[in-house]
Amino acid sequence: MKKILLLAATASIVLSSCVSKKEFADLEARHKETKDLLNSATVN
Repeated sequence: MKKILLLAATASIVLSSCVSKKEFADLEARHKETKDLLNSATVN
């Protein structure tokens, strides 16, 4: 019984953590922009 509950909980976490490709690409672009800003601020 515990195995079934654990499997169900794991499956729900994995399935709920999926993001769309568009959203992921937007987040990657935002991350790169923020990283570039940090690098330029560190140089100054």
